Amino acid sequence: MEERFTGKVFRFTTAFLLFSTAALLAGEKTKPWQIYQQAANLFQQSGSPEKILDLCKEAADDAENPILQARALFLAAQVQIAEKNTGKAHDILEDIYKNETRFPVNIANEARLRDAELYNTAGDSSNALRLFTVVCDSAANLFLLQEARLGLASVLAETNRWQESDSVLNLVVGESPNYKADERVRALSARQALSLQNSQKAIELLQGNQSKTSLKLLARAYEQAGKSIMAVGVYKKLRDLYPRTQAAEDALFRAGEVFLRAEDWLAAKNEFEKLVELYPESERSALVKYRLGWIYLHLNRLVEALKAFDYISPQPDHAAYFAYMRAECLYRIGKGIPEKLQEAILAFNSLSALYSQSTIAPLAKLRAALIRFEKGDKQDAIISLRQYLSLYSKDALAPTTVFMLAVHGDAATSAHYHRQLIEKYPNSYLYGAALTALQEMDYAEGKYQEIINRQAHLGQKATSGTKTYWQRAQHLLHAEASYFLKHYSQARADYRDAASETDDFLTQNARLGEAWCLLQQGAVDSARTIFTQMRDVVTGADVAKAEYGIATCDFRAQKYEEALHAYPTDIAAEGNRELQAIIAKSHYLGGECFFRLEYYGQAIESWLKLVELFPDDPLASRAQYRAADTYFRANHFAEADSAYQIVLNRYAKSPYAAESMLQVAQCKYNAAQFEDAVAQFKRFIESYPEHAKTRDALEGIQ
Repeated sequence: MEERFTGKVFRFTTAFLLFSTAALLAGEKTKPWQIYQQAANLFQQSGSPEKILDLCKEAADDAENPILQARALFLAAQVQIAEKNTGKAHDILEDIYKNETRFPVNIANEARLRDAELYNTAGDSSNALRLFTVVCDSAANLFLLQEARLGLASVLAETNRWQESDSVLNLVVGESPNYKADERVRALSARQALSLQNSQKAIELLQGNQSKTSLKLLARAYEQAGKSIMAVGVYKKLRDLYPRTQAAEDALFRAGEVFLRAEDWLAAKNEFEKLVELYPESERSALVKYRLGWIYLHLNRLVEALKAFDYISPQPDHAAYFAYMRAECLYRIGKGIPEKLQEAILAFNSLSALYSQSTIAPLAKLRAALIRFEKGDKQDAIISLRQYLSLYSKDALAPTTVFMLAVHGDAATSAHYHRQLIEKYPNSYLYGAALTALQEMDYAEGKYQEIINRQAHLGQKATSGTKTYWQRAQHLLHAEASYFLKHYSQARADYRDAASETDDFLTQNARLGEAWCLLQQGAVDSARTIFTQMRDVVTGADVAKAEYGIATCDFRAQKYEEALHAYPTDIAAEGNRELQAIIAKSHYLGGECFFRLEYYGQAIESWLKLVELFPDDPLASRAQYRAADTYFRANHFAEADSAYQIVLNRYAKSPYAAESMLQVAQCKYNAAQFEDAVAQFKRFIESYPEHAKTRDALEGIQ
């Protein structure tokens, strides 16, 4: 336990009162006096407490002099304090200062000082403050008054009433300037400096002092100043000067903490192992064992860590933390030994069952589920997550668990859990991620109005000038939905809200989106400017997006040759669906550019290249039909026939199938294959009896 500052005051007072008695009572050689002397000598020699107390009682009962009576009682109180019977010590001292008719005022005030110190040491600042104040208000003796003021300043400092503490210290020094050099005054001033983060001033005040209190404060000052090595040096000095004391144990622990914070694992290990060796019965045993286990983990000494965490703490919450770390050790060992992973899962689940009220029980249950995911037992992991939610739905990690269930579920399950997170945990940091995920799902399915409706009801508003990543992502999706619904002005506003000063993924896509809005609104040059700027700053697939945008601007401006050079047709999609769509569109529109430039062969090549590369693309059936139609217009009926047949065979459900069937008949007719032409016209009429061109087919038969 940390020594309080008033301690030195009363060690000095005790010495003064016990060993100056001969001077005060020089003329008294009575039997009570001799009994008292015998008790005092035994106390100095660490004699039997019972014997000393008996002698003190005898001396106090027999003495007629109140001063001798008080001395005997003070000595009895000191024995009770040494024996940790503080209640009895309080009773003895209180009996003195509540009998002022029996004892002189100075004696009563001295008893109050001693009692106040006892309360202060125990952390009872209220009673300590009361008694120190009484002495300050009533003491005529300057020594007692100054000692009481120092005690009062100490209590005020302990309760962080620094301004009042400073005022009391100024009274002490003002009345007795020699106190300015007193170590207690300097220690209190240093304490105040530390509270103000002025570590350098504290260091200057404490230099040269050798008391336990001053050395502890000096070490703390060095820690606060970031001078870890100096702090450790002071802690070593404390151990050397006061071996086998509580202060020495505290210093050893604090030195280990310094090394631990600095992640100097070996040095921290040495300090804590030394503490275990020197103080096996320490009250800190649990703390030290836990820290040693943590250190062994960082040193990858897993077996030693497991042994350290095998400590059984009598406190249930501490025991739960040790159990958690034992399970963590088993998990780390299990990375090389699969059977241990199952042991870890069982250990985490056992912890959550045995210590269900512990703050760490929910985390243990969740950890078991995560390890199951790691093992590949997805279904068991999902069951564990659901069990967690049924047990700990109000736990801080519940939103995270719901989000994990959403991430690992199919589309319907994912949507269910994202909605659950939004409804049950609106203040969760994952709210924005869940809402964005739902919006993305609807975007993938083309549910643009649903996106706009949900954003209106559930969208998060920025509480400050800066939007979160998820708020910006929601603006981007809202902008995309507005764009596809042809609400271009609204889309542009949302794209601007999605952008930020940081040139990240969202900003780049927002800028590209704004350019597409400008293009749709007829501002071709403005759109081209943004696309060109973005091409120079984006990377990966976004480069193709920018190049496609530039080509589209050229196409709209009927600059077909420039568009042909800009379309990104010579890049690899590498499984990127978005990039595949851009390349497919580029091939298709490239074909349109060739066609309008009357380079029909190249147009056909471009369209058929699209079909070859991306046969399942939405534009593939149209590209195949355009190639067939261009063959037909060029009177290459055999090639047109074959191309139309591909539309019929591969894209029978496309809008171009009926027209292709009719065109096949026309190809047969133009090639003078009249029987085949008639058969094909009949097939068309049977397949599409209500088609607008059925009459044309009938005329073809005739």
